[in-house]
Amino acid sequence: MKAIRQGFAYFEEAWAADAVALIRVGVREQSVRDFCTWRKQIVPEQLVERLIKENIHALFFDDENYPRLLRETSDPPEQLFFRGRLPANPLAVAVVGTRRATSYGRRCVDRIVPPLARDGCVLISGLALGIDTLVHEACLDSSGTTVAFIGAGIDEASLYPRANVGLAHRIIAQGGAVVSEYPPGSDSRKEHFPIRNRLIAGYALATVVVEAAPKSGSLITARIALEENREVLAVPGPIMNETSQGTHALLRAGAKLCETSADVMAALALDQPETMKTARDKLPCSPREQEIIDLLHESMTADDLAERLAIPFAELASRLSLLEMKGVLKRAEGNAWMKNQ
Repeated sequence: MKAIRQGFAYFEEAWAADAVALIRVGVREQSVRDFCTWRKQIVPEQLVERLIKENIHALFFDDENYPRLLRETSDPPEQLFFRGRLPANPLAVAVVGTRRATSYGRRCVDRIVPPLARDGCVLISGLALGIDTLVHEACLDSSGTTVAFIGAGIDEASLYPRANVGLAHRIIAQGGAVVSEYPPGSDSRKEHFPIRNRLIAGYALATVVVEAAPKSGSLITARIALEENREVLAVPGPIMNETSQGTHALLRAGAKLCETSADVMAALALDQPETMKTARDKLPCSPREQEIIDLLHESMTADDLAERLAIPFAELASRLSLLEMKGVLKRAEGNAWMKNQ
């Protein structure tokens, strides 16, 4: 798409160009063949009618609402088609993993995703069966917002996988979005998914991998995230499981360890301080966070706070980290916390 943007002055010029002209500006031959085949099947007026009928929005690279982080990647799509609402919240975290999720993977998702959703993060995944499905569901069950990037058209007839059409509707109904760079009517194709993974990695500040086999597509997403200078975290797993081999390989290669949502928030605070500052200014304190603030008439340790509030330590650690990022709390001596006055 970068080649098209640089090679043609107007979209209409690129649409009308023949194969030779497209190849001349740097578009790959296979992409040219695919585009020319698709173009023969499309009547622009009918495509616009379909967009209106199914409430599908088109967003082009030059639009002011085009996602900033995605625009900054090395290969942003020229256009995005989406249903629902693309959140403006800058705290986007991708959580991806194997299609053959285990009960351990489910427990990891249930441990990491709900606190991120409650802390105001937008959860990004790919609507695939397995870990992706669990991520979207856990976020929605926590009243959070989630965005699904898919490798097919987002019209009703093309949504894929078909088993998750109902989940796609639920994502949209709860304020999230289903997104694709492929126009309505595009079938799901095997080669679309590695290409789609760059959108997941590019839209998010950080990518967390939960369970991945050695050749998992999730590792492609993680590699792309690293190439785009985004944070990559991996959840360790049982050493006898094949689905742990990919995440352990990431950890050996330098990915950050992810055991709780607090690990994600700490990585973001370290790597994206300006983004975190913008985000914290927009995030109000939740009722639970206000309870923590009200208790801190004087400095208290995290252990004392957890005991007073009767909440799991992992949840408290996540909320303390977010309150620190919001500038409400600061660390004191002896692993204690106090108000930042």
